[in-house]
Amino acid sequence: MWFAWTLVGVAQVWTGRYLVHWWRWRQFSHSILGGLIGVLTLAGAVVILKWLSWSFYFDHLHNVAGLVFVILGLLLVMGGIFALVQRRVANNDWKTKQMLQMTMGHRIFGYFMIFTV
Repeated sequence: MWFAWTLVGVAQVWTGRYLVHWWRWRQFSHSILGGLIGVLTLAGAVVILKWLSWSFYFDHLHNVAGLVFVILGLLLVMGGIFALVQRRVANNDWKTKQMLQMTMGHRIFGYFMIFTV
């Protein structure tokens, strides 16, 4: 999880912020890194649950926070996929404000996840 949300998360911030002039590579690399974070988060959750014999233990704060942040992380990845599909496929003529708000929400949620995980 540390690798996914620290190193790859910072790489995602870098691709979103500093690859502005290469916008096609920016979106492609941001999407690949986001998918990698989603896969690593889901794989980590499955490994932990298998190690715990597929039972949940809510007796420690770490266990509760881990479950909450796995769910939030997967929601962030799905929100990024939704924003990408809305931008590329959906007909959003004259909905610039809505697209900017969706992008800003994804950005704020991403920063929240990086700083809290």
